[in-house]
Amino acid sequence: VASVTCLTRLNLGPIRDTHETNALLRAALDETMAVGRAVCPGLELAAGERAWDLIQSMRREVHASMLDDLRRGKRLELDDICGEIVRLGRLHGVPVPVNAALCRVAARMARDGVPPGGIPLAVLAGECGL
Repeated sequence: VASVTCLTRLNLGPIRDTHETNALLRAALDETMAVGRAVCPGLELAAGERAWDLIQSMRREVHASMLDDLRRGKRLELDDICGEIVRLGRLHGVPVPVNAALCRVAARMARDGVPPGGIPLAVLAGECGL
């Protein structure tokens, strides 16, 4: 959720309303759950569906605090959130191309001061392999 709300600079409602951003969110979650199962083999497969259901049930105006940090020009927790998923994926041999792209693009946007909408959705989806 953090990477997607930060990159799109949108709350969950508009993300869920748009097929492409909702698919991006789902792909990132699926990769995260695959990493979670590699790290913790006892993690139930149903945990991913429960997480997805929770995300889908959240209020429309919800977004990650990392988006607030981006808006305020504060340091982003990219290394601690999506960066950790990428590191653990590599360590455990789990491909995480979507999370890696989200982390890479978010870092570039923050570094270069890219404004909202500065990266077209098609370009973002292409970088994520979607």
